[in-house]
Amino acid sequence: MAWALVACTVTEEASNVMIKIGPDEPADLVYLFKEGTTPEQILEFQRTVVGIPNDKGSGSASLPGTMSKVAVRVRGHDAEAVRFKPNAMPEEKAFYKSRVSESNLIYEVYEHVVPSRITASSSPIHKSH
Repeated sequence: MAWALVACTVTEEASNVMIKIGPDEPADLVYLFKEGTTPEQILEFQRTVVGIPNDKGSGSASLPGTMSKVAVRVRGHDAEAVRFKPNAMPEEKAFYKSRVSESNLIYEVYEHVVPSRITASSSPIHKSH
């Protein structure tokens, strides 16, 4: 079972390009939140871990290199699937991955997967202890 809420950032020069993202589309990074993570905790994670908080106190911008992000459900966990910009620098991707992996809210992190195809036998690049 999977559900999706699409949220994406498109730059001006790419505004005529359709970006496909969702539970059945390939993602560069998929991370599952631990069971019991509240919607409020996920919102704060989005704002401060994978986002840059607005100095006015509401909202946030995406981390550099992020093209799109979508909320999905994977194996009963709230999760997010991320696509990086085609020209994202390796350092930007590594920074994003490290921020996600270091969060105590994250259960597992996967790379280059289709969210709906993640199973119990899939191999994460990070798993909480």
